[in-house]
Amino acid sequence: MQLSTIRDLLLLVMASSAYAARTGCNDGEVAVGTSQTCGIGSPRGGPSCNDVQAAIYANDCGIINRSDHEDPCAGGPGNPGVKWIHPGTVGCTADGTPSFIQTEGGFFGNCRRVNSNCSPAPFIFQFASWCCPRL
Repeated sequence: MQLSTIRDLLLLVMASSAYAARTGCNDGEVAVGTSQTCGIGSPRGGPSCNDVQAAIYANDCGIINRSDHEDPCAGGPGNPGVKWIHPGTVGCTADGTPSFIQTEGGFFGNCRRVNSNCSPAPFIFQFASWCCPRL
C-alpha cells in the first residue's frame, strides 16, 4: 500500500470520528434502527460483516440496546421473538411501526419515521429509522 493511500485512510477515519452524529430525534427521544459492523477482510475474501442487529439509540447515536434480530418488530405486535441484550423491549403495530419502547431509562412511544445515518466510522453501519419521545 502506498504511503499516500495510508495517509488518506487515516484522514478519513479522523474526519469521520470528529463528525458529531445525530439521529434526527429531539433531545430526550430515543431512536430505533439497525447496526452492523464490518471488517476490511482479506484480498481474496473481501470484507466480512457481522449480522445486522436491531438497535435502540440515544439522540446522539449512542447505542442504548441491541437485539439478536435484524428487525425490531420481528414477531409482530408485542415482539415475542426479539431478545434484547439489556432489559427492554420494542412493541410494534401490525404494520411494523414501533408503538412503544421500554429501556432501562424509561418508556417511549408515538414514534415517527426518520432516515438518519448514525455511522460513526467506516465499516460501522448504524441507521435510525424511528424517533420516539418519552411517554
